[in-house]
Amino acid sequence: MPRLREASAARQQLARLLNSFKECVQTLLSIHHTLHRGSFVLLNKKCGKANCTCARGQPHLTRYLSWSQDGRTRMVHVGQDDAATVRAAAERYQRFRRARAELVKLSKEIIEGVDQLAEALIDSYPQRRTQEEDDGGSGGGGGSRGRSTAERKR
Repeated sequence: MPRLREASAARQQLARLLNSFKECVQTLLSIHHTLHRGSFVLLNKKCGKANCTCARGQPHLTRYLSWSQDGRTRMVHVGQDDAATVRAAAERYQRFRRARAELVKLSKEIIEGVDQLAEALIDSYPQRRTQEEDDGGSGGGGGSRGRSTAERKR
């Protein structure tokens, strides 16, 4: 017999998951500009000039785009003129990756929810009768084995 309460709960959960899935797709679709793989990082560096303020403890703030490639961290210097553009593209990339990861997670949860709904709705045919139903509820016997009264009289 279908388990209607479980089916209802599964439907509600699937509806919530679908809304979250739509939000993630909207996030991906809302990104219209270039992405730069990696993270925009600021590092304090010393230039090495003897007369520079960095030699007296005030290092220069330098900008880099950092990413992983072939198991190694790569970094490229970002000039001051490009810093805002590169930072924004790297942030879009991070937002894109987070939305993609969430879509993967939601996809798995949706499949599990569909399976739960199926389990709640699937009913076997013909209905299997219990031993007690087969015995007519008498607890033992008569040998009727679930036959109707008309069938037993024949």
